[in-house]
Amino acid sequence: MSFTKGTERSILARDGSLNCVGDFLFRKRNKHFEQELRQSYEDGEIIVREGDETGHMFVIQEGKVAVIKAVGEEELQLATLEKGNFFGEMSLLQQEARSATVRAIGSVRLQIIRPGGFMLKIRRDPTFAFEMLQRLSSRVRALNDALIALSESGDVSPERLRAIMRETIDAEGGKAGS
Repeated sequence: MSFTKGTERSILARDGSLNCVGDFLFRKRNKHFEQELRQSYEDGEIIVREGDETGHMFVIQEGKVAVIKAVGEEELQLATLEKGNFFGEMSLLQQEARSATVRAIGSVRLQIIRPGGFMLKIRRDPTFAFEMLQRLSSRVRALNDALIALSESGDVSPERLRAIMRETIDAEGGKAGS
């Protein structure tokens, strides 16, 4: 079997998953590539800090992380993410500073996706893009549900909630999706 530059062929692995032969051959030729794209952290270590200007995205391969937002002098834990989930996509896609700090909970192993490698990853593994969109959609749905619950609790009036949503949509220059 011969390969030409830019050609990818996939084979079915014994466990039923697809392996890209081109990826395998590239990594075999360049073992440093594998090390560059993976990083390990220990319990309590800061992976990214709110305000950092880095644009990497991370996929959790092992362990858990806490996503934390500074609110005044307090820390608000926004989420706990586990194996298979990702973070840093907002910084990667929007080229803006980190909006939250991410800290390791126990030992964590991450795959690092650099801005230039994101499109390559999607080209090589289109299911990655689909899974990412599914997770992002789930996050938006959960935030919508939380906003509705907040409105129903009486802590925020429906009028104030609508104003917040309009401001958010106007800031993005678009319309709300469903």
